[in-house]
Amino acid sequence: MKYAWIDAHRGACGLRRLCALLGVSVSGYRAWQRGGQRQGLSDAQLMLLQAIHAETGGAYGSPRPEREQGARGAADA
Repeated sequence: MKYAWIDAHRGACGLRRLCALLGVSVSGYRAWQRGGQRQGLSDAQLMLLQAIHAETGGAYGSPRPEREQGARGAADA
C-alpha cells in the first residue's frame, strides 16, 4: 500500500523523500515496481553462505565461500 501511494505521488516530491517519510527503502520501492521479483540468492543459498562464513570465523571474502558452496553442491539450490 505504501509503495502504491509513493508511486502516485512521486511527481510532487522526490522519491527518496517520500520513501523516508513512509519508512521504506528506495530499493524496496524499485523491487515493488519490478513486480516484487527478488534478485540474488535463494534462501537456501544464503543460509549455506552464512553457515560457511560462521564456520570460518568470518575469515573468508566473498569469492571463497561461493566456491565452497559450489563444492558442497548447493549452487543451484
